[in-house]
Amino acid sequence: MAIESINGKAFSTVVPAKTAAKDLVEANKDQSASALDTDTVNITATAQGLAEAAATSASSPAVNEDRVAEIRAALQSGTYSFDPERIARKMMQFEDKLPDSS
Repeated sequence: MAIESINGKAFSTVVPAKTAAKDLVEANKDQSASALDTDTVNITATAQGLAEAAATSASSPAVNEDRVAEIRAALQSGTYSFDPERIARKMMQFEDKLPDSS
């Protein structure tokens, strides 16, 4: 379907693309390609240390099973001793660190 102008004639002329713009785009592509060949990334010692720490913590268990077994045995035998005041103090310190929800 031809697009017609107001007077009923079809548009038959096509505007040619600007070759200068195409040449500029091609030149930029060539420069970008050569820039990619020379880019480097330097990772700081701190970042390397963090990566090593993350790998170490990921490979170690989240719970010390030996300590859990020791406490479980002490609780079952009735020999586990605790300080209720210390527990209350630690609970209050923890609650003070929580954000205010009101």
